Formats: sequence, structure tokens, C-alpha cells
Amino acid sequence: MRKLLNISIYLAFVVLLSSLGASAYAQERNLKTELLVYILPDSLELPEKEKGLIPIAQAGKSVASEELQVALASTKARSIGRAFPNWPARDSMVVRSGGSEISAPPFHRFFIVTFDSEQDAERAILTLSSMPSVKFAERHSQPILYNDPSYLDGTQWYLNNDGRLGGVVGADINAETAWAIFTGSSAVKIAIIDSGIELNHDDLAGRASGDSHTGHNHGTLVAGVAAANAMNGEGIRGVDWNAQIISKRVFESDKSWRGDNIAALKITDAIAEGADVLNCSWGGPGIPSTTLRMAFDYAYQMDRVVVAAMGNDHTTLTNYPAGYRNVIAVGATKNNDTRSSFSTMGTHIDIVAPGGVDTDNINGQNIYTTTIGNDHTFTSGTSFAAPLVSGLASLLKGYSSTLTNDDIRQIIRLTADDKGEPGFDPEYGYGRINAGNALHLIQEPNEVVHGISYGGSTTKTNLNRWIYTGSSWNLAAGMYFDVDRYTVTKRVNFDVPFCSPPPSCG
Repeated sequence: MRKLLNISIYLAFVVLLSSLGASAYAQERNLKTELLVYILPDSLELPEKEKGLIPIAQAGKSVASEELQVALASTKARSIGRAFPNWPARDSMVVRSGGSEISAPPFHRFFIVTFDSEQDAERAILTLSSMPSVKFAERHSQPILYNDPSYLDGTQWYLNNDGRLGGVVGADINAETAWAIFTGSSAVKIAIIDSGIELNHDDLAGRASGDSHTGHNHGTLVAGVAAANAMNGEGIRGVDWNAQIISKRVFESDKSWRGDNIAALKITDAIAEGADVLNCSWGGPGIPSTTLRMAFDYAYQMDRVVVAAMGNDHTTLTNYPAGYRNVIAVGATKNNDTRSSFSTMGTHIDIVAPGGVDTDNINGQNIYTTTIGNDHTFTSGTSFAAPLVSGLASLLKGYSSTLTNDDIRQIIRLTADDKGEPGFDPEYGYGRINAGNALHLIQEPNEVVHGISYGGSTTKTNLNRWIYTGSSWNLAAGMYFDVDRYTVTKRVNFDVPFCSPPPSCG
């Protein structure tokens, strides 16, 4: 019997399940003049009744730290309010599947501070970050929706490529073989963290819930690729025919970002509603958001699969959330199995999937999917490669509910068709996904075995911030600043024979 082994050592900070809304900040916002600031207890305590932003002058005695008062005044701060106005004002624990407890991050200590100009906000970061009462101050990240659409007729070559339009036979995700094994389960949920979707679209209706779109079609395009209804006599079919779709809107109708705190809540809300897979077909370069990283670390700790698009900037820039360690980063390929010219590259890439071309006159080589107005269209970009991976992840989870997020990531990597340079490379990662191979790998007599390791020693390296969850090494779970990081080296013992990678096992 062939056995696959997955060992997971969790060293990530997580967040509390919440169905909190963002109504306190429903008024028009300018994210470029806002900062997200983590302020320690006893330095600032706003009254419980204050759910929105209040002028700095009215904060008054709420700011107990004199140094912080001076800093807010000197930086010309205009107003302040809780970034997560309904988050429990206490340290909390979350119980994940299996019974283990995970400490929740202190989102109740996150505040929005507004300024009159972008320049004032930028200058305030250094001043506020230097305060003993402030852990960090940061601007909102500025993700964009990855989209390079083309709108002409065509077919879903990415599921079953017959070689038309200059394509290569087999340059697809081998969906037919996968569907012969399994077509999905309604017990699995895919969260589309995007611009909202058309919930009543004929190819999504009956399985879609959550946030409707407000005029932009990106989320609807993404949802159709992952999980459009099949065998219904309408339009197209998605990778997973039966998964439930949870829509969470983090972009406005004009494609503008709603804010890191809004997105973090949408992520935690999706998980609270049972999302097994979270698809993020967006991102951007620059300094990674601490706020979003906490939310994605929470998703990982709660054993959820997060999939993100690498980006369409033709470069080796690291875009986030694809650049976060526990996210499956997806690049794009054409219908001839070569990298799409727009697809971002980098050593953090995991995998590639069909994403089309970046020209607007060869539309039949792009991705055909659902769009608003109960219609279908062609589009291209890593935005639409990512949901192919999300659909495959949900198929694997539905077929074998005991698979962990690490299992699913490793199975997708192991079963990919190697492209580019032999082995892993920054253009194709581990290769182009092969859904048929992935489902076949977890069929009997193959079996996924979860081993337990013990013992070991530590080696020390320097790191400014260490985020740790657990109770080992006499350390309390939580966030450690300006400390050393200890990398754990373990001697592992197993009850069953083990060799890696599995294809080399006898």
C-alpha cells in the first residue's frame, strides 16, 4: 500500500470566528488617508458605545497615554475609531476541529486613525510606531482585481483541450478523468473573496449565497470557473459541480478596495460560515499587510485552504496574498501549456493552471465563464487560473473529508504535470495542475497517513517579530516582538514505513 505522509507544525497567529459587520464604517472612506494602528491596553480605551470614528479632540480622556496624546496631535490626526468595532474586547481562544485551542489575535486593539492628507498619514507611521504604547502602524494595502478579459465566443479548453485554436491536446487540467471519480459534494464550501457575485445566475443559482455584486463582474467570472452548475442545459460547467459558493465582497463596484479591516472580517466570516476553500483572485506588491496576514494565518490554523492569484504584472514581484507562506500561489498558462506572458513569476509560486492569453484578439484561447446579466463571456488572467485550483481543492476535500489543508496543497503539487525546467521552477512552480491525477492519487489502495513527531532541538536565528501558537517550549501563545526566533529541528519516528517523495517509494 502506498502511503502519503503530512506533518504540520503550526507557528501562526490566528483570529476569532466572527460574523461581525462593517456597518460602523459604512460612510465614504479614503483608505489612503487612514492608518491601522495596534495600540496596547490602558493607553487608549474608547467608550463601548463608540462604534464609529470620533474626532481626536473628542477622544479626550480615552487616550490615557500622554505620549500618545502628543503623538496624535503632532501628526495632525483627524479622527480615531475601532477598526473592528464589535470584536470581543478580551483575549479569546478558538477551538478548531480535533479539539485543540488556538489563541485569537487582539483585533479589539486595532484602531483606524484618519488624517487630512496622504502625506500626513505617511509621516505619522514612523512617529506612532515609535510610541511604547503602539505595536505597529500601517497603511491599508492596495490590492487590485486581476483581470485581462476578452469577450468573444469559444469553448472551455482549459477543462478538456482538443487542440483547437492553436492549442495542444491535453493542455488542460484533465477534468474529465477527475469527474469520472468524483464531481463534488454539497458539504464543501468555496468562499469567493472578491467583488461579489450574481447569486441568481442560472449557472450559480441554488448553490450561491452571501454578498451580491454591486456592478462589477469579476467575482461572478471567478465563481463560474470554480463551481458553475453542470449538466443543467445552461452555459458552462465549473470544476466542482456541487460545492456551495459563499460570496464575500471586498471590492466596490469601481474596483476600489474596501479596506484591510473589512477584508479581514470577510475572511473570518467566511470561515465562520464553514468555507473549506477561500479563493482570492486579487493582490498587490509592496509591504505585506499585518492585518490581512493575521486573517490568512487564522484560515491556515483553522485548516482551511487558501488559494491566491500570482498576478498579471509580467514580473517577479511578490504580490500578496499570494506571497504569504500558507497560501497556494497560482500562475497562469496558455492553451499550449506554456506560461501566459502576463503571469507573475517567483520562488513563492506553487502551481500553474490555465489562464489564457493577454491579447484581446485571440479570445478563443481565453477562459470562458459566467458573467453578470445571466450571461457568459471570455476573460483571461491569473484571476481565473486560481479558481481552477480552488475547484480542485474542493473536489479533494469532498472526496476525502479527513484531508488537511497541507495534504491538499501537497497532493496538488505532487500530481501536477511538470512544465518548464525539470522540477520546481519560478515560472511554473511544481507544474500545471492535473485534477485527474490528484483524485486518482487519493483513491484506494493509496492512503494519507498523518504522523506525530516528538523530541528535537532548537537552533536560533534573528527575527523582529515572531508569531506563535501553541504551548511547547514553555512559551505562551501570542505575538512576540523584537525577540529571537527558534527554528525547531525534530527527529521523527513513525509507526509505518515512510519515504519521500511518494512516487519514488517501492
